[in-house]
Amino acid sequence: MKITMKNGEHQLRIESEAGACRHINIHYLSHVKDWEPFAQHAVNYCTGKKPISIKSWWSRLNSVLRPTITDSEMKAFPKKADDWSTLIKNLYLTTLITPEIKSSITTRVAIWNKNLLPFLVYLQDRDQIPISVLIPAMKQVNQVQKESSFNVSIIGEKAAYKVNNKDQIDKLICPVSLSRTDSEYLDELYYDLERKRNRLHQALTDYWKTLKAFFEDGQKLINEIDLASLERRVKAKDFYDIYPREKGTPPIRRHFSSGHNRKSFAAYLLLSKKYKGFIKLSSKIEDCGLASRTVMWENKSLWMSHTPPSHIEKDKIGYTGKLNWMLGILGNMDVSFIVALLMMENPKFTFLSLLNCKVEDKQGKSRLEIGETSISFMIEKSRAKAFKKEGLSDLSLEIISTLLEMRTANLANLPTNLSKYLFVILAMNSKDKDFTCAQGSRVTAYLTGRTEGSLFIGSLFPSLADAGISRNQITHSKLRASEGVLEYFRTGSIRAVSRKLGNGTRVALEHYLPKPLIAAYNTRQVRRFQNLMLVSACANEDYLLDAVDFSNLNELHSFILEMLALDSKGNNPLISYLKDKIDETRERHQGDLIANISERSLSLLYAYKLIAENNNIGASTLAQKDSKTGLAPISFITLAKHLNTTLSQHNESSVRETNFSAKNKALLMAEKLEWDQLIMRRANIS
Repeated sequence: MKITMKNGEHQLRIESEAGACRHINIHYLSHVKDWEPFAQHAVNYCTGKKPISIKSWWSRLNSVLRPTITDSEMKAFPKKADDWSTLIKNLYLTTLITPEIKSSITTRVAIWNKNLLPFLVYLQDRDQIPISVLIPAMKQVNQVQKESSFNVSIIGEKAAYKVNNKDQIDKLICPVSLSRTDSEYLDELYYDLERKRNRLHQALTDYWKTLKAFFEDGQKLINEIDLASLERRVKAKDFYDIYPREKGTPPIRRHFSSGHNRKSFAAYLLLSKKYKGFIKLSSKIEDCGLASRTVMWENKSLWMSHTPPSHIEKDKIGYTGKLNWMLGILGNMDVSFIVALLMMENPKFTFLSLLNCKVEDKQGKSRLEIGETSISFMIEKSRAKAFKKEGLSDLSLEIISTLLEMRTANLANLPTNLSKYLFVILAMNSKDKDFTCAQGSRVTAYLTGRTEGSLFIGSLFPSLADAGISRNQITHSKLRASEGVLEYFRTGSIRAVSRKLGNGTRVALEHYLPKPLIAAYNTRQVRRFQNLMLVSACANEDYLLDAVDFSNLNELHSFILEMLALDSKGNNPLISYLKDKIDETRERHQGDLIANISERSLSLLYAYKLIAENNNIGASTLAQKDSKTGLAPISFITLAKHLNTTLSQHNESSVRETNFSAKNKALLMAEKLEWDQLIMRRANIS
């Protein structure tokens, strides 16, 4: 970190561990006399901090110091105690009122107490600020003294509370409404959240399949040709192949790396990898034997015939990008989608920990560990100052293994300081380097689509709009939070959420699980217990329907079926009592289901859920109840989820196998049927 000149202005140059450089403009300081010692002390104060922390600290300092210097028309940094007191008073005031900081008053207080105050004390400890100068701490919001008049209240007066004008929480890929607290809303939110998550996961998977297929085909092409023979031709300037034609017709001369056939296309890829390390079309024939851009465009249909088909709905990926895929070279957009997919598969991994992930530890040991029963990968979470190890799913293992293959294929062309990172991209707009680490702000933009008209995941997969996923709606952090909420819906356990995310229960409650959602879930649990207790007590009584909180028998039957699905192992004493009371003649054993469920019934139920998701039917539509039965489609979908969760973890292997077979049959049914065909007629289900 040092002060340099760039474009005629003083800037602070910060270099990350990976070699990526960032510049912070501090030219405004040069207009003030004796600014160099102050700036050097600020640089020394940041020594030992991480580059991202240094950038954040300087941005906060500049947001306060710049307007203070401008508004007070300061000509020089102070020397006397009175002048320092005036400057500190102005800095204190500017922190609270400057429009350069877009934060709340609470955050402004934190900026002073945690950033500016420690730095001013640092200057005072080094005799830059006289010891007689008072550097005050800023009081916290609502902080009062014991004898303060703010503590006076009228007997019986309720405590003040903060009014929240928002009607929804936007921490998930599906907003959580604050206006609905009914139990039915939980089922609707669960369905919508899972539906959007599955659609996005499928789109990201299709993108990954396309990228991986290009890389594998590119490596096959490169392995089909001999590098030594190409190097001899380049050294001899023998760039053309002669193809004879019929008598009387002159032969055809073609550049040997113009992509006019498979061998020629392979030659272009291999020469690009050897002499450049990446693909970048040139306006002229290069000395290393690469054909010109014009010739490559003329033969585009020929060499594109040797590339795999794309799984992207609306393929807007440039040809240069796809050619780089064949070499194993990625860009910011590729990293954005791969990181998102890995976070959905492994929620313990955060965005920054994956972006800055290294493939080896300090001793050179691989962080991909192969155990007896599983394969795991370890990453460093710098904010938590800890390492997190996660067992990998099949898709995660495929992604990380392929990324390591890409790294191995390009290791000779990578700078030493970048070779240890999992994600290294092509430096598109840099003149002094070919490769760099992925830039966080640019990576997130491709998933979010911040600017109208810019390329993002929805541009490549327009069907996401039908699922309710649009621009500026999803971020990497929302994906991780959504995985935590889905785990809460599946298990109802905060500990399960903390294990899923790799955080403590307090962090999971404070940052990932919306409080209204927990309140609604707990309310439903209480109502379920109350209704279950009443049903058990009044099972054989005529006044059962009047005693419970249901309007008709259909709702009551649905409730009992749902309770049975949740307690297939017979752990709930109330349900066991209900079973015994309904059918005292039949002997029951722990773990028995009260109803027989056939594979065909499960298949139809699972297919019903899949078809609703595939056709992007919204939860509000599915929540509409039938006028005769009082049942809503979402009730069947909720039952399907409960049964799948329960039966897939059943103690009996035959039950698990039946459930697995039913899901496979449901997939086939879902491909043949549309939502409007789900009227229960035998012709549709036979």
